[in-house]
Amino acid sequence: MKQAPFEIDERLLADNHVVYAADDLVVLLNRCAALPWLVIVPNGLGVNEWFELPQLSQRRSFELAMILGQWLKADLGCDKINTAAIGNVVSQLHIHVVGRKHDDSLWPDLVWGASMPDAPYSESTLAAIREQLSTLCQP
Repeated sequence: MKQAPFEIDERLLADNHVVYAADDLVVLLNRCAALPWLVIVPNGLGVNEWFELPQLSQRRSFELAMILGQWLKADLGCDKINTAAIGNVVSQLHIHVVGRKHDDSLWPDLVWGASMPDAPYSESTLAAIREQLSTLCQP
């Protein structure tokens, strides 16, 4: 897997796999396979808010959040997609795209700050996700 072309907060990297990397953004996947949770990290040095990105990066991040949400719903069968750019703990701009199912272990509660089940992805599943996202995330 291609490494991130720019610096990403170590707390984001500790909780997630890099599943797509380009010069303008990186897509991460939370390590817990029980809850499909993607994180878009735009390349914006010192940018903490979505509105601080250049307009083209704003649009690309927004469009990608929509594409990933559609993928979570259509391909992974999620019932609800939660999208947010909160950043209270990690100030580096990152956009969460979380697929929720009515039968997930945290439903209907918030996922932020929740104790996640220990359910790692297999290497083959990670490879398949990376392959799918390499197509979906292309500009």
